[in-house]
Amino acid sequence: MKKLLNRKDIANRGIVGDISSLLVQRLNNVIRIKPKYCFLLIGINDILRGESIESIQSNIKRTVRILEDNHIKVILQTVIYVADNIPKYN
Repeated sequence: MKKLLNRKDIANRGIVGDISSLLVQRLNNVIRIKPKYCFLLIGINDILRGESIESIQSNIKRTVRILEDNHIKVILQTVIYVADNIPKYN
């Protein structure tokens, strides 16, 4: 992301295939670098794995609360489920 935007003040902590419950466990990795903003795009992998909407919502709320408690502004990005033919994770 740094190279794409030609900026040195951006850190991408996303992991391909990650789920929201694991993100909650790794938030210290984000908090440690003290960002002003955190852009979150989480939930689609949870949907693909069959997680309940309530579980996903709970993890997102918890993530936002933890980040905001650490004075990090959160920008939630929309998760749109667009197809039924995407391979499911086991």
